[in-house]
Amino acid sequence: MKALFIIITAVFLTSYNQNGPGKSSTENEHVSVKITLKNQIIASGDSGEIAIEFNPKEGYFINSVPILSIKLDSNDIIASTGKIKIPAGKKPEYVDTSQPVKLPIIYRKDIKKGKYPLIGTLTYFYCSQQDGWCAKYKQTFTLKVTVK
Repeated sequence: MKALFIIITAVFLTSYNQNGPGKSSTENEHVSVKITLKNQIIASGDSGEIAIEFNPKEGYFINSVPILSIKLDSNDIIASTGKIKIPAGKKPEYVDTSQPVKLPIIYRKDIKKGKYPLIGTLTYFYCSQQDGWCAKYKQTFTLKVTVK
């Protein structure tokens, strides 16, 4: 009986998730973010673009200063990145979230055909206008790229 209780307790504790069912621990409860690739099927040496769409809840804003950043960990497929394009909001301290943030990328010329993960980290700052606080947020992402 004691062993059964321990097993049930262990199963319950390992299946418990603070964020609730179906939520990733990298999701921000105040800002939803959609990260996509302009072209998921490419040839070696092609250029592309990562688009980041922010959808903050009512009363929250994405800050333009400090500037948001994207760090890519996929050096085996990315040759270089261009300057990040951040749409200015009505107030200069905020990002215009009605338009996507864009990061131009150039793929390496020596990539072999196949499927590759494009792994990165998005870092941004957001504020609550009503509550008067700001926070830094890091969100990891993985996108799929197919080289034809």
